[in-house]
Amino acid sequence: MKRSAVSLVELLIALALIALLMALLLPVLLNARRRAYETTCLSNMRQLAAALAQYRQDYGDFPPFAQYVFPYVKDRRIFLCPHDHADAFGGVNWFGGGNLYARQNRISLSYFYFADPVNNYKRQIELLPLLDPNHGVVACLLHGSCDSGCRDNIPPAIENCCQGLTLRVRLDGSVQRVRTYLRPCIDPYDNAPTAIRDRWNLFTDVPCPPDVCTRNCY
Repeated sequence: MKRSAVSLVELLIALALIALLMALLLPVLLNARRRAYETTCLSNMRQLAAALAQYRQDYGDFPPFAQYVFPYVKDRRIFLCPHDHADAFGGVNWFGGGNLYARQNRISLSYFYFADPVNNYKRQIELLPLLDPNHGVVACLLHGSCDSGCRDNIPPAIENCCQGLTLRVRLDGSVQRVRTYLRPCIDPYDNAPTAIRDRWNLFTDVPCPPDVCTRNCY
């Protein structure tokens, strides 16, 4: 009885077909996973925005740090986007903004909060509710595009090197998907051109006032 065997050419053709199928399916699978991450992220931000609204109703104003709403939430994981690559280091916004409270309490943090008590943003916190009564409360930068340095740096530098799609939850709980960019500016310390994140544009589409988005980076 004559035995049939797979020839080398047939084996190579089969491997090529498998590689082709993997190349076609991988982007679809990655996109599906990204969509799932986005759904969870939106759920987290809605819960966080609702907790902030409850805090505001009880105390008459927003808290200085988003993490003050712990009594209003069931799980600390709502502060962490599932797409956050730096969760082992406290989240991509653990080092940035005014998140001293997060650092002191070892809380992982992905989201940007409009009322972070940083000196540079005091004017923004004052003007934003006046110019946009339904402004954004929390925003996530992790669904846009990031330079490789964002993911490699410790601490992460996501605030100043991630662009593209931003997810924003507003005061009324509605969600916006907007494109955000880095703003060219002049570093006042060495008088050199650079770029920085316009935090104003993370939370509203209203044009940024000149005294908030100045030519200087700080």
